[in-house]
Amino acid sequence: MKILYIEDTPEKFDAVKRALASVGFRDIKQEKNLEDGLYAIEQSVLSQDEFGVIITDMWYPRESRGAEDQCGLELAATVKEKEYGIPVIIFSNQQYRSEDAIGEVLYGKERNWEPELIALVKQAAESEVE
Repeated sequence: MKILYIEDTPEKFDAVKRALASVGFRDIKQEKNLEDGLYAIEQSVLSQDEFGVIITDMWYPRESRGAEDQCGLELAATVKEKEYGIPVIIFSNQQYRSEDAIGEVLYGKERNWEPELIALVKQAAESEVE
C-alpha cells in the first residue's frame, strides 16, 4: 500500500518511516507543504495508483518556502470534499479532532505513539482490500 505523509520536519518523518517499515509498510512518499501534497494526491487519483492512506501533520507551509500554517485540517477537508475516498490520519504534537479523518494520533518524542499509528494504518490497509 502506498502511503503519503505530509510533514516538513525530517526527524518526525524518519521516525514514522521507521515505525511503519517495522511492520512492512515501506512505500512512503513525503511531501513538505500543502500545495505539493494536494498535487501528489490528485496525480495518484488520475493515474489510478492511489495512496491507500494519507498521514498529515497539522502545521506546515502552504507552498514551498512558505511560512507554517495550520494546513492539516484543510487537507483532510479537501480530500473529503473532492471525494477521493482516501483515509486521512492526523499526526501532530497537538491534540486535534476532525470528522474528516479516520483518526488522530498525538506525537511526542517521549510518548509511545507507534502502536496507535500502526493500528490506524493497518485499518486503512484492510479497508483498501475490501
